[in-house]
Amino acid sequence: MYTPGLDYNTHAPGFRYRYLFTRRLYGEIQGGVDIFSTSDNFNDTKPFVICTLSDDIDENSTISLVFTKRYSLRGNSSDVLDNWRVNAVASRRIWARLAGSGNIFYGKGRYVQSDMEVQLFGATLSAAYELMTDFYLYATSSYLNSKTWVDNSYIGGYTNFRFTLG
Repeated sequence: MYTPGLDYNTHAPGFRYRYLFTRRLYGEIQGGVDIFSTSDNFNDTKPFVICTLSDDIDENSTISLVFTKRYSLRGNSSDVLDNWRVNAVASRRIWARLAGSGNIFYGKGRYVQSDMEVQLFGATLSAAYELMTDFYLYATSSYLNSKTWVDNSYIGGYTNFRFTLG
């Protein structure tokens, strides 16, 4: 498990392909491998895929549905999370310098080594105002609900609300 002072590295070489169904509607697929390594000689390589269907409703608005299947390295151990996630995203440029977006997601995963199963549900609302070229003021509000099971027995979870200004 977690050893203080370890270095954790991940790399994700891959490809991306976009197909235009119409001028507004397009699909995108990304794939590749996640390469994990730690300074205690843990090394692993796992495939990933991200599929997106997007519609540019108008020049200022986009909606997307995203499916992600990948493995990720747990931040406090060498345990790898085999997970999938579905996101629905909407974004809109409201004025020339003000944009907003919303994101809702659901996903599940299983830690390979510890055999814990996790379920996540969340949402994010964001707004960004361009004060000057490439300099933004932003506000983000997010909600996350996480639940964990071991051997089909619920062992706990948490709910997180966060508001960020920057």
